[in-house]
Amino acid sequence: MTSSVLLPSEARSDIQGIVASGYGHLPCAAYLFFQVRDPARGREWLAGRVQEITTAAPWPEGPDGRRIKPGRALNLGLTAAGLRALEVPTQVVCTFAPEFQEGMAHPERARSLGDVGAEAPERFELGGPTTPPVHGALILHGRTEEELGTRVEEGLEGLDGTRDGVALVPDGRQEGGIWPGHVEPFGFRDGMAQPRVQGFHGDGVPTGEFVLGYPNHYGVIPPPPVVPAELDPQEILPPSENPHHRDRPLRDLGRHGSYLVYRKLAQDVAGFWRFMVQEADRRGGGPGPEPALRIASLCVGRWPGGAPLELAPEGDDPSLATEDDFLYGDDPQGNRCPLGAHVRRTNPRDVIHPYGAEASLRMSRAHRILRRGRVFGRPLFDPSRLLEPAPELGPFLRALRDDGELRGLHFLSVEAGIHRQFEFVQQAWCNNPSFNGLHDNPDPLIGRMPGPGDPPGTPPAPGRAGHAPGVMTFPRGPVQDRTLPLPRFVTNRGGAYFFLPGLRALRWLAEGVG
Repeated sequence: MTSSVLLPSEARSDIQGIVASGYGHLPCAAYLFFQVRDPARGREWLAGRVQEITTAAPWPEGPDGRRIKPGRALNLGLTAAGLRALEVPTQVVCTFAPEFQEGMAHPERARSLGDVGAEAPERFELGGPTTPPVHGALILHGRTEEELGTRVEEGLEGLDGTRDGVALVPDGRQEGGIWPGHVEPFGFRDGMAQPRVQGFHGDGVPTGEFVLGYPNHYGVIPPPPVVPAELDPQEILPPSENPHHRDRPLRDLGRHGSYLVYRKLAQDVAGFWRFMVQEADRRGGGPGPEPALRIASLCVGRWPGGAPLELAPEGDDPSLATEDDFLYGDDPQGNRCPLGAHVRRTNPRDVIHPYGAEASLRMSRAHRILRRGRVFGRPLFDPSRLLEPAPELGPFLRALRDDGELRGLHFLSVEAGIHRQFEFVQQAWCNNPSFNGLHDNPDPLIGRMPGPGDPPGTPPAPGRAGHAPGVMTFPRGPVQDRTLPLPRFVTNRGGAYFFLPGLRALRWLAEGVG
């Protein structure tokens, strides 16, 4: 089997469904973060969940030839602490990727991600060193809030901590959804430009970039977590095919598994638009909404309707929202889409200075992730107002104020290598003030910025020592226009790294351990 062909049904039936699908037809989601309090009962509880897991098996066709999509979905991830709580032997846990073993809240990892000051793990609502440890997460999706609520209650019945030894952690019930128009809280359409995966679509990014056990972008099968054969006498797991393991019989715990990153990102919507209005005023843009909308779109790299600036530099065109077949080679200086724009940083495509187009494409393709997030909270304003801005939108944005409610994004990403994919993008492309030859330009949305909640003495983000506060640069032909220092618009409130085991691996964790 190579990653250049579709995976067979039996392989897809061993992969968790959230890897293959974002469940866009199931707009309501809930995340139940739990803790294992008794290892034996925890494994019994896990055994009861295996049959409920939604897999990546192809959806069947109905009489009309259309795919019959699942009406609900359940997936499950475990942290390294969760594996230890289930009494998975140390000699097994130590074969997982180091970043997974250490976790997102590890001091060095937190610093590299920019989780310092008000975003330091010590201030996390979930997953930090001052909160109860998160051992795992049930991820549920449903068609309606009512259906999801029923599913959540069913899930909570097994998380009471008494009968099963598994309990919900404080603040462990988080809910999210898809807002009309698929917009995120700032009001921009989100969720486009997802990579196609060869094993699921027949073309696109190699399967091994997202599923363990297959060749990745470099044509290499990364070393998977493994189990000594004597610890799997029932042969639940497949044998390890890693050529470096031929001298010792090992079983493959990672086969068909993936890693999942979770971050709860709170968004300051009023602060975002207040800054855009101020920047428009500073340039003499006038009272109308267009100047502020343009500056905001330059920061994002897309218009509110979703059209990429590279294809629609002069104005929004929602018909281009899903268009992803474009490059930046004709715009090397960022005159249409700024070099530091959020979407250009997270997928630079064929322009990464000082490299050529071919090398840039290789690097970009080596760091893709699958996004599986949902928004939370209620919209601060009707985002549809941004699509056809009326004159009164200008005064409205100018007067916009925070209402005290929390809103933002439950960010989830699927990858086969947390460090090479999620962490690299966040650290090297988003937090990096010198990305693409820029200066003092972190990602305007999710790059590390100073914030009002930072305690005195907060260290700068990685690479920021000696640099001025972050700004955004808009090239204008031979000159450049820089904003005032960017405040923090997005704050991480917590998170964790999870392993999404294949179904056979889940069975071993439930039945083979102990």
